[in-house]
Amino acid sequence: MVQQARVLVVDDHAGVRHDFLTVLSPEQNDAALLDELAISLFGDAAPSRLAFEVDVAPNGIEGVLLARRAVAEGRPHAVAFVDMRMPGDLDGLATIEALWHETPTLQVVICTAHLDYTWHDIVARLGTSDQLLILRKPFDPIEVQQLASALSTKWRLEQEKQQRLRDLEQANHTLEKEMETRLRLERQLRQMQKLDALGRLAASLGHEINNPLAYIKMNLECLGISLRKLGPGLDAIGGNDLLSLLEETDAGIERIRTLVQELRGFSRSCDDDEVSASVPRAVEGALRLSGHALRQRASIVKQVPAELPPVCGHPHQLEQVLVNLLMNALHALPEGGEPEIGVQAVHHPEQGHVVLSVWDTGSGIRPELLDRIFEPFFTTKPVGLGTGLGLSICREIINASGGSITVESRVGLGTTFRIELPVYTAGKPRQASAMGKAVDTARPRARVLVVDDEPHVLRSLQKTLHGCEVDTASCVDEAIGLYGTRSFDVVLCDMMMPGGNGSELYEALERMGPEHAARVIFMTGGAFTPRAQAFLARTSNVYVEKPMTAQVLHEVIERQLALRGAREGDRQARSYALGQHKTQ
Repeated sequence: MVQQARVLVVDDHAGVRHDFLTVLSPEQNDAALLDELAISLFGDAAPSRLAFEVDVAPNGIEGVLLARRAVAEGRPHAVAFVDMRMPGDLDGLATIEALWHETPTLQVVICTAHLDYTWHDIVARLGTSDQLLILRKPFDPIEVQQLASALSTKWRLEQEKQQRLRDLEQANHTLEKEMETRLRLERQLRQMQKLDALGRLAASLGHEINNPLAYIKMNLECLGISLRKLGPGLDAIGGNDLLSLLEETDAGIERIRTLVQELRGFSRSCDDDEVSASVPRAVEGALRLSGHALRQRASIVKQVPAELPPVCGHPHQLEQVLVNLLMNALHALPEGGEPEIGVQAVHHPEQGHVVLSVWDTGSGIRPELLDRIFEPFFTTKPVGLGTGLGLSICREIINASGGSITVESRVGLGTTFRIELPVYTAGKPRQASAMGKAVDTARPRARVLVVDDEPHVLRSLQKTLHGCEVDTASCVDEAIGLYGTRSFDVVLCDMMMPGGNGSELYEALERMGPEHAARVIFMTGGAFTPRAQAFLARTSNVYVEKPMTAQVLHEVIERQLALRGAREGDRQARSYALGQHKTQ
Protein backbone atom coordinates (compact mmCIF):
# COMPACT_ATOMS: atom_id res chain seq x y z
CA MET A 1 0.00 0.00 0.00
CA VAL A 2 1.39 3.40 -1.03
CA GLN A 3 2.18 5.62 1.95
CA GLN A 4 1.78 9.34 1.46
CA ALA A 5 3.40 12.23 3.29
CA ARG A 6 2.87 15.87 2.47
CA VAL A 7 5.80 17.82 1.02
CA LEU A 8 5.96 21.57 0.52
CA VAL A 9 8.15 23.12 -2.21
CA VAL A 10 8.81 26.88 -2.06
CA ASP A 11 10.77 28.16 -5.07
CA ASP A 12 10.30 31.14 -7.38
CA HIS A 13 11.51 29.19 -10.44
CA ALA A 14 8.66 27.33 -12.20
CA GLY A 15 11.00 24.77 -13.75
CA VAL A 16 12.35 23.80 -10.32
CA ARG A 17 8.84 23.38 -8.98
CA HIS A 18 8.00 21.13 -11.96
CA ASP A 19 11.09 19.01 -11.35
CA PHE A 20 10.05 18.43 -7.71
CA LEU A 21 6.55 17.42 -8.86
CA THR A 22 8.07 15.05 -11.43
CA VAL A 23 10.30 13.37 -8.87
CA LEU A 24 7.95 13.25 -5.84
CA SER A 25 4.36 13.24 -7.12
CA PRO A 26 3.15 9.89 -8.62
CA GLU A 27 0.51 11.59 -10.77
CA GLN A 28 3.19 13.60 -12.59
CA ASN A 29 6.04 11.09 -12.70
CA ASP A 30 7.84 10.46 -15.91
CA ALA A 31 7.76 6.64 -15.75
CA ALA A 32 10.50 6.15 -18.31
CA LEU A 33 12.84 8.51 -16.50
CA LEU A 34 12.18 6.81 -13.14
CA ASP A 35 12.67 3.34 -14.59
CA GLU A 36 15.92 4.45 -16.19
CA LEU A 37 17.07 5.85 -12.89
CA ALA A 38 16.04 2.67 -11.08
CA ILE A 39 17.89 0.42 -13.55
CA SER A 40 21.02 2.54 -13.30
CA LEU A 41 20.90 2.32 -9.52
CA PHE A 42 19.39 -1.08 -8.78
CA GLY A 43 19.81 -3.00 -12.08
CA ASP A 44 16.04 -3.60 -12.20
CA ALA A 45 12.72 -1.80 -12.54
CA ALA A 46 11.76 0.73 -9.88
CA PRO A 47 10.77 -0.96 -6.61
CA SER A 48 7.70 0.09 -4.59
CA ARG A 49 8.51 3.45 -3.11
CA LEU A 50 7.05 6.21 -1.05
CA ALA A 51 4.62 8.50 -2.83
CA PHE A 52 4.22 12.09 -1.69
CA GLU A 53 1.47 14.67 -1.83
CA VAL A 54 3.30 17.73 -3.06
CA ASP A 55 2.22 21.37 -2.63
CA VAL A 56 4.20 24.10 -4.41
CA ALA A 57 4.44 27.84 -3.83
CA PRO A 58 6.29 30.55 -5.85
CA ASN A 59 7.25 32.63 -2.80
CA GLY A 60 7.56 32.56 0.94
CA ILE A 61 4.20 34.20 1.74
CA GLU A 62 2.19 31.68 -0.31
CA GLY A 63 4.28 28.86 1.15
CA VAL A 64 3.41 29.95 4.69
CA LEU A 65 -0.30 30.15 3.75
CA LEU A 66 -0.17 26.59 2.35
CA ALA A 67 1.46 25.36 5.56
CA ARG A 68 -1.17 27.10 7.71
CA ARG A 69 -4.00 25.56 5.66
CA ALA A 70 -2.48 22.08 5.95
CA VAL A 71 -2.30 22.42 9.73
CA ALA A 72 -5.94 23.56 9.85
CA GLU A 73 -6.92 20.47 7.83
CA GLY A 74 -5.14 18.26 10.35
CA ARG A 75 -2.64 17.04 7.73
CA PRO A 76 0.50 19.15 8.16
CA HIS A 77 3.52 18.96 5.89
CA ALA A 78 6.33 16.66 6.91
CA VAL A 79 9.11 18.09 4.71
CA ALA A 80 9.70 21.47 3.07
CA PHE A 81 12.19 22.21 0.26
CA VAL A 82 12.86 25.98 0.46
CA ASP A 83 14.90 28.05 -2.00
CA MET A 84 17.21 30.55 -0.34
CA ARG A 85 17.04 33.30 -2.97
CA MET A 86 13.47 34.45 -3.59
CA PRO A 87 12.06 37.88 -4.45
CA GLY A 88 9.58 39.55 -2.12
CA ASP A 89 9.40 40.24 1.59
CA LEU A 90 10.48 36.76 2.68
CA ASP A 91 13.82 35.27 1.68
CA GLY A 92 14.67 31.65 2.43
CA LEU A 93 15.60 32.08 6.10
CA ALA A 94 12.59 34.30 6.86
CA THR A 95 10.34 31.76 5.12
CA ILE A 96 11.76 28.91 7.24
CA GLU A 97 11.21 30.93 10.44
CA ALA A 98 7.58 31.55 9.45
CA LEU A 99 7.05 27.88 8.50
CA TRP A 100 8.39 26.66 11.83
CA HIS A 101 6.03 29.06 13.56
CA GLU A 102 3.14 27.25 11.86
CA THR A 103 4.61 23.71 12.00
CA PRO A 104 7.35 23.42 14.67
CA THR A 105 8.30 19.82 13.77
CA LEU A 106 8.67 20.47 10.01
CA GLN A 107 11.83 18.97 8.45
CA VAL A 108 13.43 21.60 6.16
CA VAL A 109 15.84 21.25 3.19
CA ILE A 110 17.55 24.47 2.06
CA CYS A 111 17.84 24.46 -1.74
CA THR A 112 20.49 26.83 -3.13
CA ALA A 113 23.16 27.13 -5.77
CA HIS A 114 25.09 29.74 -3.83
CA LEU A 115 24.81 29.85 -0.02
CA ASP A 116 24.56 33.48 1.06
CA TYR A 117 24.99 32.60 4.76
CA THR A 118 27.49 30.45 6.56
CA TRP A 119 26.14 27.38 8.36
CA HIS A 120 27.02 29.03 11.65
CA ASP A 121 24.95 32.11 10.70
CA ILE A 122 21.99 29.95 9.68
CA VAL A 123 21.98 28.00 12.94
CA ALA A 124 22.48 31.15 14.99
CA ARG A 125 19.42 32.73 13.34
CA LEU A 126 17.11 29.71 13.24
CA GLY A 127 18.25 28.29 16.57
CA THR A 128 18.32 24.61 15.52
CA SER A 129 20.12 22.23 13.14
CA ASP A 130 18.53 18.78 13.69
CA GLN A 131 15.56 19.72 11.45
CA LEU A 132 17.68 21.37 8.77
CA LEU A 133 19.66 20.08 5.73
CA ILE A 134 21.24 21.76 2.66
CA LEU A 135 20.71 20.55 -0.92
CA ARG A 136 22.91 22.10 -3.58
CA LYS A 137 21.47 22.96 -6.98
CA PRO A 138 21.38 21.39 -9.44
CA PHE A 139 20.08 18.42 -7.45
CA ASP A 140 19.94 14.73 -8.35
CA PRO A 141 16.34 13.31 -8.51
CA ILE A 142 17.29 10.23 -6.53
CA GLU A 143 18.88 12.44 -3.88
CA VAL A 144 15.67 14.48 -3.63
CA GLN A 145 13.57 11.35 -3.30
CA GLN A 146 15.88 9.88 -0.66
CA LEU A 147 15.86 13.10 1.33
CA ALA A 148 12.08 13.32 1.14
CA SER A 149 11.75 9.67 2.15
CA ALA A 150 14.23 9.82 5.04
CA LEU A 151 13.01 13.14 6.41
CA SER A 152 9.31 12.23 6.16
CA THR A 153 10.07 8.98 8.00
CA LYS A 154 11.96 10.97 10.64
CA TRP A 155 9.00 13.38 10.90
CA ARG A 156 6.53 10.47 11.24
CA LEU A 157 8.63 8.86 13.97
CA GLU A 158 8.79 12.18 15.78
CA GLN A 159 4.98 12.46 15.58
CA GLU A 160 4.63 8.93 16.93
CA LYS A 161 7.06 9.75 19.72
CA GLN A 162 5.12 12.86 20.66
CA GLN A 163 1.84 10.92 20.58
CA ARG A 164 3.42 8.22 22.72
CA LEU A 165 4.56 10.86 25.19
CA ARG A 166 1.03 12.28 25.29
CA ASP A 167 -0.36 8.79 25.83
CA LEU A 168 2.16 8.19 28.62
CA GLU A 169 1.29 11.52 30.23
CA GLN A 170 -2.41 10.63 30.08
CA ALA A 171 -1.69 7.16 31.47
CA ASN A 172 0.42 8.71 34.21
CA HIS A 173 -2.37 11.18 35.01
CA THR A 174 -4.87 8.32 35.16
CA LEU A 175 -2.50 6.33 37.37
CA GLU A 176 -2.07 9.29 39.71
CA LYS A 177 -5.86 9.60 39.96
CA GLU A 178 -6.17 5.88 40.67
CA MET A 179 -3.45 6.12 43.33
CA GLU A 180 -5.23 9.08 44.92
CA THR A 181 -8.47 7.08 44.91
CA ARG A 182 -6.69 4.07 46.39
CA LEU A 183 -5.08 6.18 49.10
CA ARG A 184 -8.45 7.74 49.90
CA LEU A 185 -10.06 4.29 50.09
CA GLU A 186 -7.20 3.07 52.29
CA ARG A 187 -7.72 6.05 54.61
CA GLN A 188 -11.44 5.28 54.72
CA LEU A 189 -10.68 1.64 55.46
CA ARG A 190 -8.29 2.60 58.27
CA GLN A 191 -10.96 4.93 59.64
CA MET A 192 -13.55 2.15 59.52
CA GLN A 193 -11.13 -0.15 61.30
CA LYS A 194 -10.57 2.51 63.95
CA LEU A 195 -14.31 2.97 64.33
CA ASP A 196 -14.81 -0.77 64.59
CA ALA A 197 -12.10 -1.11 67.24
CA LEU A 198 -13.41 1.92 69.10
CA GLY A 199 -16.94 0.54 68.88
CA ARG A 200 -15.96 -2.78 70.41
CA LEU A 201 -13.96 -0.97 73.08
CA ALA A 202 -16.82 1.44 73.79
CA ALA A 203 -19.34 -1.39 74.14
CA SER A 204 -17.33 -3.28 76.73
CA LEU A 205 -15.97 -0.14 78.40
CA GLY A 206 -19.44 1.36 78.68
CA HIS A 207 -20.74 -1.77 80.40
CA GLU A 208 -17.83 -1.82 82.85
CA ILE A 209 -18.14 1.89 83.65
CA ASN A 210 -21.92 2.09 83.90
CA ASN A 211 -22.21 -0.79 86.36
CA PRO A 212 -20.19 0.92 89.12
CA LEU A 213 -21.75 4.27 88.18
CA ALA A 214 -25.17 2.72 88.77
CA TYR A 215 -24.56 1.74 92.38
CA ILE A 216 -22.52 4.90 93.08
CA LYS A 217 -25.43 7.05 91.87
CA MET A 218 -28.03 5.06 93.80
CA ASN A 219 -25.91 5.09 96.98
CA LEU A 220 -25.51 8.85 96.69
CA GLU A 221 -29.27 9.22 96.37
CA CYS A 222 -29.81 7.06 99.46
CA LEU A 223 -27.24 9.14 101.32
CA GLY A 224 -28.99 12.34 100.25
CA ILE A 225 -32.34 11.01 101.43
CA SER A 226 -30.83 10.07 104.82
CA LEU A 227 -29.29 13.51 105.22
CA ARG A 228 -32.54 15.28 104.42
CA LYS A 229 -34.34 13.20 107.05
CA LEU A 230 -32.21 14.91 109.71
CA GLY A 231 -34.28 18.04 109.24
CA PRO A 232 -33.23 20.78 111.70
CA GLY A 233 -30.18 18.76 112.77
CA LEU A 234 -28.76 19.02 109.24
CA ASP A 235 -27.02 22.33 109.93
CA ALA A 236 -25.35 20.99 113.07
CA ILE A 237 -23.26 18.53 111.09
CA GLY A 238 -22.71 20.79 108.07
CA GLY A 239 -25.29 18.81 106.13
CA ASN A 240 -25.98 21.50 103.59
CA ASP A 241 -22.34 21.44 102.55
CA LEU A 242 -22.55 17.66 102.35
CA LEU A 243 -25.62 17.89 100.14
CA SER A 244 -23.77 20.34 97.86
CA LEU A 245 -20.91 17.86 97.60
CA LEU A 246 -23.39 15.13 96.73
CA GLU A 247 -24.91 17.30 94.01
CA GLU A 248 -21.47 18.09 92.55
CA THR A 249 -20.57 14.40 92.63
CA ASP A 250 -23.84 13.53 90.91
CA ALA A 251 -23.06 16.12 88.22
CA GLY A 252 -19.69 14.42 87.68
CA ILE A 253 -21.44 11.07 87.33
CA GLU A 254 -23.74 12.58 84.73
CA ARG A 255 -20.75 13.84 82.76
CA ILE A 256 -19.17 10.39 82.78
CA ARG A 257 -22.49 8.82 81.76
CA THR A 258 -22.83 11.30 78.91
CA LEU A 259 -19.32 10.52 77.64
CA VAL A 260 -20.04 6.80 77.73
CA GLN A 261 -23.30 7.34 75.83
CA GLU A 262 -21.46 9.31 73.16
CA LEU A 263 -18.74 6.67 72.86
CA ARG A 264 -21.44 4.06 72.50
CA GLY A 265 -22.40 5.74 69.26
CA PHE A 266 -19.43 3.92 67.70
CA SER A 267 -20.80 0.52 68.74
CA ARG A 268 -24.27 1.02 67.20
CA SER A 269 -25.19 1.22 63.57
CA CYS A 270 -28.28 3.20 64.53
CA ASP A 271 -30.25 4.28 67.55
CA ASP A 272 -32.61 1.72 69.03
CA ASP A 273 -35.10 4.42 69.96
CA GLU A 274 -36.60 7.20 67.94
CA VAL A 275 -36.17 10.33 70.01
CA SER A 276 -37.04 13.92 69.15
CA ALA A 277 -35.01 16.99 69.99
CA SER A 278 -35.79 20.70 69.97
CA VAL A 279 -33.19 22.63 67.99
CA PRO A 280 -33.88 25.98 69.75
CA ARG A 281 -33.55 24.31 73.17
CA ALA A 282 -30.36 22.52 72.15
CA VAL A 283 -28.86 25.80 70.90
CA GLU A 284 -29.87 27.60 74.10
CA GLY A 285 -28.36 24.81 76.21
CA ALA A 286 -25.13 24.77 74.23
CA LEU A 287 -24.74 28.55 74.44
CA ARG A 288 -25.51 28.45 78.13
CA LEU A 289 -22.75 25.88 78.69
CA SER A 290 -20.14 27.52 76.49
CA GLY A 291 -21.40 31.08 76.17
CA HIS A 292 -19.21 32.55 78.92
CA ALA A 293 -16.00 31.34 77.25
CA LEU A 294 -17.25 32.37 73.80
CA ARG A 295 -18.27 35.90 74.73
CA GLN A 296 -14.84 36.63 76.15
CA ARG A 297 -13.34 36.12 72.69
CA ALA A 298 -15.98 36.74 70.03
CA SER A 299 -19.36 38.21 69.14
CA ILE A 300 -22.13 35.60 69.15
CA VAL A 301 -24.59 35.68 66.24
CA LYS A 302 -27.72 33.53 66.73
CA GLN A 303 -30.36 33.08 64.03
CA VAL A 304 -32.58 30.26 65.28
CA PRO A 305 -36.37 30.60 64.87
CA ALA A 306 -38.37 29.50 67.92
CA GLU A 307 -41.03 27.75 65.80
CA LEU A 308 -38.70 25.12 64.31
CA PRO A 309 -40.21 21.60 64.29
CA PRO A 310 -38.58 18.87 66.41
CA VAL A 311 -35.86 16.80 64.76
CA CYS A 312 -34.72 13.20 65.15
CA GLY A 313 -32.03 12.75 67.78
CA HIS A 314 -31.33 12.77 71.50
CA PRO A 315 -31.74 16.27 72.96
CA HIS A 316 -28.70 15.99 75.19
CA GLN A 317 -26.53 14.53 72.43
CA LEU A 318 -27.52 17.29 70.00
CA GLU A 319 -26.61 19.81 72.67
CA GLN A 320 -23.23 18.12 73.14
CA VAL A 321 -22.58 18.21 69.39
CA LEU A 322 -23.23 21.95 69.37
CA VAL A 323 -20.99 22.50 72.40
CA ASN A 324 -18.19 20.63 70.65
CA LEU A 325 -18.56 22.66 67.44
CA LEU A 326 -18.74 25.94 69.34
CA MET A 327 -15.60 25.17 71.34
CA ASN A 328 -13.78 24.14 68.17
CA ALA A 329 -14.80 27.48 66.65
CA LEU A 330 -13.46 29.23 69.74
CA HIS A 331 -10.09 27.48 69.46
CA ALA A 332 -9.85 28.52 65.79
CA LEU A 333 -10.22 32.25 66.48
CA PRO A 334 -7.15 34.43 66.00
CA GLU A 335 -5.95 36.89 68.60
CA GLY A 336 -7.22 40.44 68.12
CA GLY A 337 -9.63 41.77 65.53
CA GLU A 338 -13.39 41.36 65.80
CA PRO A 339 -14.03 37.61 65.40
CA GLU A 340 -17.55 36.18 65.22
CA ILE A 341 -19.12 32.82 65.99
CA GLY A 342 -22.59 32.12 64.68
CA VAL A 343 -25.37 29.56 64.96
CA GLN A 344 -28.10 29.44 62.33
CA ALA A 345 -31.03 27.08 61.76
CA VAL A 346 -33.34 26.87 58.74
CA HIS A 347 -36.34 24.60 58.20
CA HIS A 348 -36.77 23.12 54.70
CA PRO A 349 -40.29 21.64 54.78
CA GLU A 350 -40.17 20.48 51.16
CA GLN A 351 -37.11 18.36 51.96
CA GLY A 352 -38.28 17.32 55.41
CA HIS A 353 -35.23 18.42 57.35
CA VAL A 354 -33.70 21.24 59.40
CA VAL A 355 -30.24 22.62 58.54
CA LEU A 356 -28.25 23.73 61.57
CA SER A 357 -25.03 25.68 60.90
CA VAL A 358 -22.17 26.65 63.21
CA TRP A 359 -19.68 29.08 61.66
CA ASP A 360 -16.72 31.19 62.68
CA THR A 361 -14.38 33.79 61.22
CA GLY A 362 -11.29 31.96 62.45
CA SER A 363 -8.16 30.59 60.85
CA GLY A 364 -9.90 27.95 58.74
CA ILE A 365 -8.81 24.41 57.91
CA ARG A 366 -6.22 23.56 55.27
CA PRO A 367 -7.73 21.74 52.24
CA GLU A 368 -5.55 18.64 52.69
CA LEU A 369 -6.93 18.18 56.23
CA LEU A 370 -10.65 18.49 55.44
CA ASP A 371 -10.99 14.78 54.58
CA ARG A 372 -9.39 13.75 57.88
CA ILE A 373 -10.99 15.94 60.53
CA PHE A 374 -13.74 13.39 61.25
CA GLU A 375 -11.23 10.55 61.77
CA PRO A 376 -11.02 9.22 65.34
CA PHE A 377 -7.94 10.47 67.23
CA PHE A 378 -6.98 12.95 64.47
CA THR A 379 -6.43 16.46 65.79
CA THR A 380 -4.49 19.57 64.86
CA LYS A 381 -4.78 21.03 68.34
CA PRO A 382 -1.79 21.22 70.69
CA VAL A 383 -1.18 18.38 73.12
CA GLY A 384 -3.59 18.61 76.03
CA LEU A 385 -6.15 20.69 74.16
CA GLY A 386 -7.86 17.97 72.13
CA THR A 387 -8.20 14.17 71.98
CA GLY A 388 -9.23 13.88 68.33
CA LEU A 389 -12.53 12.24 69.27
CA GLY A 390 -14.84 15.27 69.31
CA LEU A 391 -15.72 15.56 65.62
CA SER A 392 -15.78 11.80 65.05
CA ILE A 393 -18.27 11.43 67.93
CA CYS A 394 -20.30 14.34 66.53
CA ARG A 395 -20.54 12.63 63.16
CA GLU A 396 -21.56 9.30 64.68
CA ILE A 397 -24.27 11.00 66.76
CA ILE A 398 -25.65 12.87 63.74
CA ASN A 399 -25.47 9.81 61.47
CA ALA A 400 -27.25 7.71 64.11
CA SER A 401 -30.09 10.26 64.03
CA GLY A 402 -30.47 9.82 60.28
CA GLY A 403 -28.75 13.12 59.49
CA SER A 404 -25.44 14.25 58.04
CA ILE A 405 -22.68 16.71 58.90
CA THR A 406 -20.44 18.48 56.37
CA VAL A 407 -17.78 21.17 56.55
CA GLU A 408 -16.66 24.06 54.36
CA SER A 409 -13.56 26.05 55.17
CA ARG A 410 -11.23 28.66 53.69
CA VAL A 411 -7.86 29.30 55.23
CA GLY A 412 -7.77 32.69 56.91
CA LEU A 413 -11.50 33.30 56.46
CA GLY A 414 -13.27 30.76 58.64
CA THR A 415 -15.16 27.48 58.81
CA THR A 416 -18.81 26.41 58.61
CA PHE A 417 -20.19 23.09 59.84
CA ARG A 418 -23.64 22.19 58.47
CA ILE A 419 -25.86 19.61 60.13
CA GLU A 420 -28.92 18.25 58.33
CA LEU A 421 -31.41 16.49 60.61
CA PRO A 422 -34.71 14.92 59.53
CA VAL A 423 -37.88 16.33 61.04
CA TYR A 424 -39.24 14.04 63.77
CA THR A 425 -42.58 12.42 62.95
CA ALA A 426 -42.63 9.10 64.88
CA GLY A 427 -44.02 8.10 68.28
CA LYS A 428 -42.59 8.01 71.79
CA PRO A 429 -39.47 6.01 72.72
CA ARG A 430 -39.51 2.78 74.67
CA GLN A 431 -36.53 3.68 76.78
CA ALA A 432 -37.63 4.78 80.21
CA SER A 433 -36.76 8.22 81.51
CA ALA A 434 -37.79 10.41 84.42
CA MET A 435 -41.12 12.11 83.82
CA GLY A 436 -40.59 14.81 86.42
CA LYS A 437 -43.37 13.69 88.76
CA ALA A 438 -43.09 12.74 92.41
CA VAL A 439 -42.91 9.08 93.36
CA ASP A 440 -46.14 7.69 94.80
CA THR A 441 -45.00 6.35 98.12
CA ALA A 442 -48.54 5.25 99.03
CA ARG A 443 -48.72 2.51 96.37
CA PRO A 444 -48.80 -1.16 97.51
CA ARG A 445 -45.50 -2.89 98.10
CA ALA A 446 -44.49 -4.57 94.87
CA ARG A 447 -42.63 -7.88 94.76
CA VAL A 448 -39.51 -7.27 92.71
CA LEU A 449 -36.85 -9.73 91.55
CA VAL A 450 -33.52 -8.03 90.72
CA VAL A 451 -31.11 -10.02 88.54
CA ASP A 452 -27.55 -8.68 88.13
CA ASP A 453 -24.07 -10.18 88.27
CA GLU A 454 -22.67 -7.12 90.10
CA PRO A 455 -23.08 -7.52 93.94
CA HIS A 456 -22.79 -3.75 94.53
CA VAL A 457 -25.63 -3.11 92.09
CA LEU A 458 -27.83 -5.67 93.86
CA ARG A 459 -27.24 -4.09 97.28
CA SER A 460 -27.81 -0.57 95.95
CA LEU A 461 -31.06 -1.59 94.27
CA GLN A 462 -32.26 -3.19 97.50
CA LYS A 463 -31.67 0.11 99.31
CA THR A 464 -33.17 2.21 96.51
CA LEU A 465 -36.28 0.05 96.24
CA HIS A 466 -36.85 0.06 100.00
CA GLY A 467 -40.59 0.47 99.43
CA CYS A 468 -40.73 -2.88 97.59
CA GLU A 469 -40.24 -6.49 98.59
CA VAL A 470 -36.94 -7.20 96.85
CA ASP A 471 -35.26 -10.55 96.15
CA THR A 472 -31.95 -10.76 94.28
CA ALA A 473 -30.28 -13.22 91.95
CA SER A 474 -26.80 -13.05 90.45
CA CYS A 475 -27.44 -15.24 87.38
CA VAL A 476 -30.23 -16.47 85.10
CA ASP A 477 -30.43 -19.95 86.60
CA GLU A 478 -30.78 -18.58 90.13
CA ALA A 479 -33.47 -16.14 88.94
CA ILE A 480 -35.48 -18.93 87.28
CA GLY A 481 -35.29 -20.95 90.48
CA LEU A 482 -36.54 -18.05 92.61
CA TYR A 483 -39.32 -17.23 90.14
CA GLY A 484 -40.59 -20.78 90.45
CA THR A 485 -40.97 -20.52 94.24
CA ARG A 486 -43.00 -17.31 94.40
CA SER A 487 -44.80 -14.81 92.21
CA PHE A 488 -43.09 -11.52 91.36
CA ASP A 489 -44.78 -8.40 90.07
CA VAL A 490 -41.67 -7.07 88.35
CA VAL A 491 -38.35 -8.58 87.23
CA LEU A 492 -35.46 -6.10 86.88
CA CYS A 493 -32.87 -7.95 84.80
CA ASP A 494 -29.46 -6.93 83.47
CA MET A 495 -29.11 -7.52 79.72
CA MET A 496 -25.49 -8.74 79.74
CA MET A 497 -24.23 -11.18 82.40
CA PRO A 498 -21.46 -13.80 82.38
CA GLY A 499 -23.88 -16.51 83.52
CA GLY A 500 -26.48 -15.85 80.80
CA ASN A 501 -28.13 -12.87 79.19
CA GLY A 502 -31.41 -11.18 80.00
CA SER A 503 -32.87 -12.55 76.78
CA GLU A 504 -32.46 -16.08 78.14
CA LEU A 505 -34.43 -15.25 81.29
CA TYR A 506 -37.10 -13.58 79.15
CA GLU A 507 -37.43 -16.67 76.94
CA ALA A 508 -37.67 -18.94 80.01
CA LEU A 509 -40.47 -16.79 81.46
CA GLU A 510 -42.14 -16.61 78.06
CA ARG A 511 -42.41 -20.39 78.04
CA MET A 512 -44.37 -20.10 81.30
CA GLY A 513 -46.73 -17.66 79.60
CA PRO A 514 -46.59 -14.27 77.90
CA GLU A 515 -47.86 -12.54 81.06
CA HIS A 516 -44.70 -13.65 82.90
CA ALA A 517 -42.34 -12.35 80.19
CA ALA A 518 -44.23 -9.05 80.19
CA ARG A 519 -43.10 -8.43 83.81
CA VAL A 520 -39.43 -8.06 82.78
CA ILE A 521 -37.78 -4.63 82.77
CA PHE A 522 -34.30 -4.79 81.29
CA MET A 523 -31.28 -2.90 82.60
CA THR A 524 -28.26 -2.25 80.44
CA GLY A 525 -24.81 -0.85 81.05
CA GLY A 526 -24.42 -0.05 77.36
CA ALA A 527 -23.22 -3.37 75.90
CA PHE A 528 -25.51 -3.36 72.87
CA THR A 529 -24.42 -6.31 70.75
CA PRO A 530 -26.22 -6.86 67.40
CA ARG A 531 -28.03 -9.82 68.99
CA ALA A 532 -29.14 -7.68 71.95
CA GLN A 533 -30.33 -4.94 69.60
CA ALA A 534 -32.36 -7.44 67.58
CA PHE A 535 -33.85 -8.90 70.77
CA LEU A 536 -34.92 -5.51 72.18
CA ALA A 537 -36.42 -4.62 68.80
CA ARG A 538 -38.47 -7.84 68.85
CA THR A 539 -39.87 -7.40 72.36
CA SER A 540 -42.05 -4.57 73.64
CA ASN A 541 -40.49 -4.51 77.12
CA VAL A 542 -39.13 -1.28 78.57
CA TYR A 543 -35.43 -0.99 79.38
CA VAL A 544 -33.48 1.46 81.58
CA GLU A 545 -29.87 2.49 81.13
CA LYS A 546 -27.35 2.49 83.93
CA PRO A 547 -26.73 4.60 85.90
CA MET A 548 -30.43 5.17 86.60
CA THR A 549 -32.08 7.30 89.24
CA ALA A 550 -34.46 6.11 91.96
CA GLN A 551 -37.17 8.22 90.35
CA VAL A 552 -36.83 6.40 87.03
CA LEU A 553 -36.86 3.00 88.76
CA HIS A 554 -39.97 3.78 90.79
CA GLU A 555 -41.75 5.19 87.77
CA VAL A 556 -41.08 2.21 85.50
CA ILE A 557 -42.16 -0.16 88.29
CA GLU A 558 -45.37 1.84 88.82
CA ARG A 559 -45.97 1.85 85.10
CA GLN A 560 -45.41 -1.90 84.94
CA LEU A 561 -47.86 -2.51 87.80
CA ALA A 562 -50.44 -0.29 86.13
CA LEU A 563 -50.09 -2.15 82.84
CA ARG A 564 -50.34 -5.49 84.59
CA GLY A 565 -53.48 -4.36 86.44
CA ALA A 566 -55.02 -3.21 83.17
CA ARG A 567 -54.23 -6.53 81.50
CA GLU A 568 -55.66 -8.54 84.41
CA GLY A 569 -58.80 -6.36 84.49
CA ASP A 570 -59.26 -6.86 80.78
CA ARG A 571 -58.77 -10.62 81.15
CA GLN A 572 -61.33 -10.76 84.00
CA ALA A 573 -63.80 -8.78 81.90
CA ARG A 574 -63.37 -11.20 79.00
CA SER A 575 -63.82 -14.16 81.37
CA TYR A 576 -66.99 -12.63 82.79
CA ALA A 577 -68.36 -11.95 79.33
CA LEU A 578 -67.57 -15.53 78.29
CA GLY A 579 -69.32 -16.90 81.41
CA GLN A 580 -72.40 -14.76 80.72
CA HIS A 581 -72.50 -16.08 77.15
CA LYS A 582 -72.41 -19.69 78.35
CA THR A 583 -75.32 -19.22 80.81
CA GLN A 584 -77.61 -17.80 78.16
